[in-house]
Amino acid sequence: MAENDFNNQRVCPAVGSQEVNICLPVMISPFSVAGPAKIECCGAPVIDHSGRGCCGKAGATCQFTISQKIKVDVPVEFGANVKVGETFVDCGKTDVGCGCKDDYRGYDMSL
Repeated sequence: MAENDFNNQRVCPAVGSQEVNICLPVMISPFSVAGPAKIECCGAPVIDHSGRGCCGKAGATCQFTISQKIKVDVPVEFGANVKVGETFVDCGKTDVGCGCKDDYRGYDMSL
């Protein structure tokens, strides 16, 4: 490890990393908005004086479906809040080597 001179103190820089999986539920709710209908007359109107009435069912509707495949882009940014725990120091040893065994039992690192 390289040692740097920082404010007249000798320090050993270190970087700790942790890979994590993050997940964001995304719900897509489809909707539709109908534009104004375009109506075109097909031929001349027919006037019937026979008294037979109208064909079809009274109050009924005609239905059809329109389907369209669409692509929905959802911009999302992921990030993380970081919290660090309290710094530990063991001053009871006279051996300054780097082989000491750290004791983290009972220390809470929860966010």
